[in-house]
Amino acid sequence: MSHPTETEWCLESLAAVFQKYAGQVGNSCTLSKRGILSFMSTDLAAFTKKQKNPDVLNYMLKKLDFNSD
Repeated sequence: MSHPTETEWCLESLAAVFQKYAGQVGNSCTLSKRGILSFMSTDLAAFTKKQKNPDVLNYMLKKLDFNSD
């Protein structure tokens, strides 16, 4: 059996992180606002702290909210 490529490993890792936060509230295939904020404050903490404009994060959330919940 071959070992996963670096890209495959990264995708598996991203999927695992998504599953960790998805379904905390509601559907296990989607992220709630609370789930994504939890994800951003823990797994993306360095990224969120570097943002000089806090509206950037709200803009990102708004763009990702396909069902406007």
